[in-house]
Amino acid sequence: MHSHSDDSVGGLGAILGLQAGLLQILFLGVLWIFFHCGPMCGPIISGLRLDAMSGGSFTRGLILYQLGRALIYCMFGAIAGALGARLMPSPILAWTISLFFALLLSLKLLPLNSAANLFPSFLVNFVARISRSTHGNLRPFLLGTLLAFLPCMLVFWALGLAASTGSAGAGSLVMFALVVLTFPPLWLSVRALNRLWLSSRLRKWANVGPLFVSWGWTTLMALAYSDLISHFHISFKFLDQTFMLMFW
Repeated sequence: MHSHSDDSVGGLGAILGLQAGLLQILFLGVLWIFFHCGPMCGPIISGLRLDAMSGGSFTRGLILYQLGRALIYCMFGAIAGALGARLMPSPILAWTISLFFALLLSLKLLPLNSAANLFPSFLVNFVARISRSTHGNLRPFLLGTLLAFLPCMLVFWALGLAASTGSAGAGSLVMFALVVLTFPPLWLSVRALNRLWLSSRLRKWANVGPLFVSWGWTTLMALAYSDLISHFHISFKFLDQTFMLMFW
């Protein structure tokens, strides 16, 4: 049996672990988040056109997208906190997301029947339902849950912090804090990218250009995560800690 003192020590350890994890996310992570999330995920989210999915409100679409990511990240954080282990997704998940963007791009460029000739028809129909569904509030949320499985060094680092808390609840809160802090750089970068795509010279590419960039980027991530090509990254130090800005 566990004594009351053992429970108190365990509770104190979880609180201290949560404080340490949140402090690193808030102070060390802010710089990394702003440098990483905008240029890395901004083009991907721009390609999804969350504004079109949410009745013209990009901010609402991004909030719903972030809630989808938060659901998956908090689950991962809870598991990592309880087990004390960093979770690493399978390369198959990265290839799944790359295929998803390829299907979205083909649906933009080709008739539905022609797209079904390039991909299995059940996949084409599934992606078509997601991309063309009238349930606008659900679509950004589902896309957030899907893209939460993208391999990302920032997420791996945060999961390491979640694991160090030694608590499922604390690990989940660390990952939720990460999602909250990624909102501002994503909002700013996608706003800037959307303005770029809608400029006079690029307007005709506004529907397919961001999707093409997103597909290319996620494919490079999948190739690198499967060790088929080399990762491209930049390392830097901040407060005697080494951080990695992973491009793919």
